[in-house]
Amino acid sequence: MSVLPAPDLDQTAFFLDIDGTLLDIAATPHSVKVPPELIDDLSLLRERCNGALALVSGRTLEDIDHLFAPLKLPAAGAHGTQVRPDPNSPIGHLTRPIPTELRAQFVALADRPGMFIEDKEVTLALHYRLLADPRLPADRVAAVEAAAAKAGFALLHGKKVLELKPAGTDKGTALRAFMKNPPFAGRTPLFGGDDVTDSYAFAVLGGLGGIGISVGRSFPGAAYQVPSPKDLRQWLHHLLAPSSSEQREPHEAIIR
Repeated sequence: MSVLPAPDLDQTAFFLDIDGTLLDIAATPHSVKVPPELIDDLSLLRERCNGALALVSGRTLEDIDHLFAPLKLPAAGAHGTQVRPDPNSPIGHLTRPIPTELRAQFVALADRPGMFIEDKEVTLALHYRLLADPRLPADRVAAVEAAAAKAGFALLHGKKVLELKPAGTDKGTALRAFMKNPPFAGRTPLFGGDDVTDSYAFAVLGGLGGIGISVGRSFPGAAYQVPSPKDLRQWLHHLLAPSSSEQREPHEAIIR
């Protein structure tokens, strides 16, 4: 075990993935549970870091707002396809519709019981966590990937999910966009993530002098690792527990 340092909340910009990072993975996206104390902690963290807190997720912004209601935060949704630095701004969508033929080819991959398509409008997600044998046919996925590339789209491989999204957008591009504007600009970015889709955000931290915390497994660019979302939630709570006049004690975590 090693020590995960408590960052200076006045100098840090927090970027946090949701599923598998803040929240425990569930069988379906709609069956996740949000602990009420997490909403309280995120609200307090936003206050303590002067608003420099954003959620960065594969979920849409509408879904993020619903999940954490009544709390509304700056957020990036659909793997960087939606970016909202101001939580009071209206939600905008990238106007790049998925071509009909490509949509049909992707949807056709969901041809076994236990697979389902989540239509996020700006992206499509194929979930296959419920399959007894959670593997996708490599040849058909490769064919969809090639068709997507020709149309200006890309496939993201996540934890038992395959997502079709516009090319050139990811969690790394979203993090960079946030860091150009207040209240994030001039701070040290701290990103927490757990999945292959989060590797894009971990990859940009080095050039920004940032801090990476991975959940459940190690990733290049993440100096620290905690075993589970519960551990990350406890770490966040620990950061907020002392008053500003008290000395923070170190928190144990796994470090690569």
